[in-house]
Amino acid sequence: MSRRALVVIILSAGLSLAPASAASAWADRFPDNPVLGPTDVCLPAILIAVLTEGAAVFVCARVRGKPVRRLLLACTLVNAATVTALALATASPQGTSLPALITAEILIWLFEAAFLLLFPGTEVSWKEGLAFSLAMNLTSLLAGWAIVVSV
Repeated sequence: MSRRALVVIILSAGLSLAPASAASAWADRFPDNPVLGPTDVCLPAILIAVLTEGAAVFVCARVRGKPVRRLLLACTLVNAATVTALALATASPQGTSLPALITAEILIWLFEAAFLLLFPGTEVSWKEGLAFSLAMNLTSLLAGWAIVVSV
């Protein structure tokens, strides 16, 4: 299977979660969930993730001499999928436990690293993908923490 076909499959599978996220939000079945809600439909969380993780990718790409635009595009696309997936995973009471959140974040870290590696034109190795994804997730974690603390 070609890299391009694999990326298309990953994208379509990830983005197919968006309607389920919207349906859950509109049903207002999870009012205590900070990501899902009746009005946001994950968009604020996706926007924050794209901005913070995009800044991390920008810095990493410039330092390592990688194609910034391709990596920013990959970052944007993968965050639409991973933020939605995380919102759905945390929609149940079992998904909000600390072990479940840690497991989800580790899976997201690995998924994003693989996505950066496989996305056409990014020119990253597996090791760089892991490092970029770690930087991305640490910045969005710090942004989320700052938002929670300030509220």
